[in-house]
Amino acid sequence: MEPLLILLVIPAIAFMMLRADSIRVNGLDPETRDYYRKLLPLIAIIVSLLGVLFLFLGLRNIQDFEISYENFALMMARLSLGAGLLYLAWKALQLSKHTEEEDLPLQVIVRRDIEATSARTVAILFILLPLVLPSLVLLSTIGFIPILVYGFSAFPKRYVQNQLLWTLSLAAKNDMDMASEVYSLANSMNAERQSGRTLAMKIAGSLSIVFLVPMFYRARARKRMIEQLFQLSSALYDGVPLATALSLQPNLLPPEIIGAVEAATATGDVGTVLSKIALEHSRQLENRTTIGRTSENSAAYTAMIVLMTCNVVAFIMYWIIPKFKAIFQDFGVELPQITQTWISISDFMMSYWYLAGPIMFLPMVPFLLGAMMMLDDSTWLPSYLLRMFPRIEAPMLLRRLGYVAGSNMHLQPSLLSLASATPDFARSRRFERLENRLQLGDSLGNSLQDEGFVNAREAHSIDYSSKMGHLGWALVSIANSMQQRRMDRSRWTMEFIRPAVFILLACVVASFCIALFLPLVKLLNELS
Repeated sequence: MEPLLILLVIPAIAFMMLRADSIRVNGLDPETRDYYRKLLPLIAIIVSLLGVLFLFLGLRNIQDFEISYENFALMMARLSLGAGLLYLAWKALQLSKHTEEEDLPLQVIVRRDIEATSARTVAILFILLPLVLPSLVLLSTIGFIPILVYGFSAFPKRYVQNQLLWTLSLAAKNDMDMASEVYSLANSMNAERQSGRTLAMKIAGSLSIVFLVPMFYRARARKRMIEQLFQLSSALYDGVPLATALSLQPNLLPPEIIGAVEAATATGDVGTVLSKIALEHSRQLENRTTIGRTSENSAAYTAMIVLMTCNVVAFIMYWIIPKFKAIFQDFGVELPQITQTWISISDFMMSYWYLAGPIMFLPMVPFLLGAMMMLDDSTWLPSYLLRMFPRIEAPMLLRRLGYVAGSNMHLQPSLLSLASATPDFARSRRFERLENRLQLGDSLGNSLQDEGFVNAREAHSIDYSSKMGHLGWALVSIANSMQQRRMDRSRWTMEFIRPAVFILLACVVASFCIALFLPLVKLLNELS
């Protein structure tokens, strides 16, 4: 009964809630929107009943006095699922109170957006629940492959972006043809690529597939970027404006840079803005090269060690220990407690093998959190995550506004451009609210703080810098400070986690060896 509820009933109800919320917002007429809003409490009641059921099943495991890994794992899984369902029911009740009203205060609008975002996120997680276990099993068993590919095939995209920014900056300041300069840059990169391909073909026969696959991805990334440079050059030759030509090439440059170029084009000060952007980008690149790359390599190395160790231990638990258990039972050897513990873990994995993936995936959580802290590009993150945590994309927004403010231009057009270029409706409304508040005369710092981009101290610094006339410098400095703090936290986290992980793995291996060899020594002594 439980597998049917988890794999079919709960995802179906979560989908119904997501669909009802979508029609509540985007219905054709007020009657339809109000009908589906009133349907949400009924869905909340059904979800809460399921949550109470799983909580009851989990509490019933607590009454079982038999202490075993199987009972503990089932108890934690049922209690977690029940708590998650109750949280989903509470979010559905919150959405049912979102009536259509005009002239709502800004704080209420922001609160409703956050509630709707968190409710949709939880509903999506329950819809994907049937895919969670298989995906975690695959990630825990072959998860080291993408880490290895990333480590060997990481294409230095930021270096090419830096070259492109300086090329455009020098061309704009010296009144040179940008199309010709970009074409020359693409030609030089293409020549380097051809020579690199010849060298790679010579050594390909002596390398294994582990290294050939990353080399292939690296070559594909380089080729793709060269093609984008040629397309950018062709667009500039055809008379397309620089900002438009850059926006036609996805991921060639970050969106904050394209927005600053677009705003500078309106005032004819593209050369100055590009020079400031190129200089700031060079500073970030130097900082990331000296600090960030070391942290990334350390995290990737430790994650690979953890994954490979977990896979080896899982193989031994599933394949080796049952054979030792049969040998010990045949000879009637009295097993020590540590050996019985490992045999109990092995029996649990044999019975509930589908939980092995999530259990083995748990050691990867600190490394994923550390990788998220090192992010300086939030464009690839899911939109619902950016809606829930707007501070993730705060450096991008502050740099974009800083580049515009540093050129003594108004911020409202840049915010409108960002709102129109953002496909996600909730995030687009957030940027539109910022533009409306600035248009009404509100301070930039308070507006950013109300939307969750900056804290009170940063908001005060932004408002004070605006009064003193160096708003652009302050915005870029705060963005750099945010990114630097993330990298520092990530580096410190890795420094603490790495030795702790190795010590834990050493303890696991030591206890495993002791558990297997103690009965063997005892058996040999009895036989002799």
